[in-house]
Amino acid sequence: MNLPLTPLEHPDECIQCGTCVSVCPVEKVGGHAIVTFLADPTETDFSVWLCTSCWRCQQACPVGVDIYGLMMAYRRRSPAPGGYLEAYRRVLETGMALPILQQTLDELRAAWGLERVLLPTSEVVQSLLRGAYRDGKDGEERTGCSGDAGLQRGPDAGTHLSGPPDGGD
Repeated sequence: MNLPLTPLEHPDECIQCGTCVSVCPVEKVGGHAIVTFLADPTETDFSVWLCTSCWRCQQACPVGVDIYGLMMAYRRRSPAPGGYLEAYRRVLETGMALPILQQTLDELRAAWGLERVLLPTSEVVQSLLRGAYRDGKDGEERTGCSGDAGLQRGPDAGTHLSGPPDGGD
């Protein structure tokens, strides 16, 4: 049973400066995320479900509003909109809600002033979801990659994480 949603309460510590809006990728492409509400508490045209989880708003907030916590508290009180379950399934299978090429991601992040991140292969995602992956040589369990070790170039998708380095961590 879904309880009726109460209006989102504006955090007292928020000074409505709009810094969170200015750094939000969702806002940059015309969407209205929770930061729209933070900048203007009378605004109702926003969604707590529009979030890239980049944490830029949280990092940029000059007074330390727990934007992520506020968003997640409200999400827990409402069902996910259509399409989110399919996106979640894709995340579990591939590590991405929407397919994107490494080059496209690099260009977007550079335009937003963010450093490069490498997309993992679906094999690495599955291994991480299981909690560990195995190095094919000695069978020793690994729990992560270090530096650029384990990277390989895919013919059409750019650089990907492929597993642990040959020499261990």
